[in-house]
Amino acid sequence: MNTISATIISQIANLNKSLKDEDALMEILKKRLTKKELKLLKLQSLSTDEAIICKELKLTPIRLQEMKLALRKKLNSEKLKQEMTLP
Repeated sequence: MNTISATIISQIANLNKSLKDEDALMEILKKRLTKKELKLLKLQSLSTDEAIICKELKLTPIRLQEMKLALRKKLNSEKLKQEMTLP
């Protein structure tokens, strides 16, 4: 079982600073992501199979891939990266 931090680090391309603690990250992510994107991130951190994620989020495999791409883009935005990292 990975943590949310480890999952985020694996999705972000250039992360120069360390991330905030899990509680602070969750508060930021609740504000910045949709409910389905946040749930997808949580399920990914649990290393859940894609078929289970599709069933849990009620998505088709194609829509799941689109959502993963959108989530990755949001996590890589400079504004969100600055919010999630320590000063």
